Amino acid sequence: WELQGGHTHPHSGARDRDGFPAGQSDWSGEVRGGVDVYSLAAARCERLGMLREAVACLKECGTDAQPWMEQMICRQLQASVATEEEMVEIAKLAGVPLVEAVQDAAKDETLDVLPRVRACCLAKEYKTAFSVGLEALQRLVLGAGEGDLDKAMAVCKWLCCVGMTAMDEDQRLAVMSYESYLGALRAMEKNYVPVVSPLFNFARDRSSRLTEHKFPITRWDMTLKEANFLASKTCLHAGCVSLLQGLVESCKEEAQVAEAKAILSGNLVLPPATHSKQLDGVFPAGWIIPSAACRRAGVRCFISGLQIQGPELWLSQLTPKAPAAAISLSDAVMWNSVCVFSPIGDGQLMCAL
Repeated sequence: WELQGGHTHPHSGARDRDGFPAGQSDWSGEVRGGVDVYSLAAARCERLGMLREAVACLKECGTDAQPWMEQMICRQLQASVATEEEMVEIAKLAGVPLVEAVQDAAKDETLDVLPRVRACCLAKEYKTAFSVGLEALQRLVLGAGEGDLDKAMAVCKWLCCVGMTAMDEDQRLAVMSYESYLGALRAMEKNYVPVVSPLFNFARDRSSRLTEHKFPITRWDMTLKEANFLASKTCLHAGCVSLLQGLVESCKEEAQVAEAKAILSGNLVLPPATHSKQLDGVFPAGWIIPSAACRRAGVRCFISGLQIQGPELWLSQLTPKAPAAAISLSDAVMWNSVCVFSPIGDGQLMCAL
């Protein structure tokens, strides 16, 4: 787990909205906000059912990890893999309130949206959690008020803790749309360039399928956000250019059409997902050196279409006959640090280890 540009970081000092030390570059050279080895290890331990070890790993992340421990307990309460006695023990170890302790808060309509959604999820009041959470996300995701986007990201993380089986089809699509869109914004903030376009593509696809729930961000808004970011990195690729051309031809908003034309006329077009020293991200050491590190020759990354250099992560499939899909380890770590769902789009939670 040696990553290019540094080492694991001490857990102290100012932290960003994801709980990572602000401005750190320990894992990946120029990336703002490091990738915390303990949070990755905790996710892997949870996936293996090693809940005590997961709690121990999260405790190494400091007090900022308390929401992560609460969300892990929320997922496990619904999964019902551990016995009731084991869950009581794990909850006490993590310092997480049990179901009975938060039931009153779940019914308190005077609470702010974040504590109420948290209480509803921990109290297994999932119907109320979706009703309150999705209604708030429609407003918060626009980012009109100070701190709205931060609150939207926190609310969305709680909704993502609820299994897909507890949602109807429109709720599933809505939660995945919000998580991928907010993940794209986080990826831009962290300069995770290789996963920005795939996340926006994910958000555009899921939001376009919504029927009852109206997504507050249009596909053209997403396209302009994506294009402006890529243009600032001088890596406006052919796929984004095609989206901008579609905007110019189909959009009725003159201001958006003018902005798209300005981007198209003023930027150099490079091949999609072209890697260079100027691109920021998280990359395994020696990732660009041809070697036998990849276990299978010719494996292409599911989200970029490029041949994987170095180690890869194979994504699990819910459909037995679905073709195998792999993602490069660097893209997996970046994607997983900003979006909890698998890039396949079947609603599975992703673990980058």
